[in-house]
Amino acid sequence: MVQQQYGDGYIARRNDGINLVDHIWGVSTPAMPLDDALAFEAELETNGVTEFQWTPPGESTPLDWILDPVVWEWSFPSPDTASISFSIRRWYGG
Repeated sequence: MVQQQYGDGYIARRNDGINLVDHIWGVSTPAMPLDDALAFEAELETNGVTEFQWTPPGESTPLDWILDPVVWEWSFPSPDTASISFSIRRWYGG
């Protein structure tokens, strides 16, 4: 995105680059036992900034994605279950 702000407060923007559309998915796991949630969190930590393959709903070919930002949030629907939420972004390499 290229942006230019003018003195009267007007801002002009236009898309720039070859991958103009940013594809972002918000993900929330279903409630799972705490041990499973801890194991899933360990996978997120291990993966870190490394890209992974995932096929979005309605698509037939897996694409590259990254965890972005590399953070997640926990929720506890009950005392013995947890859910983890995070965002993934389409990765074009580089």
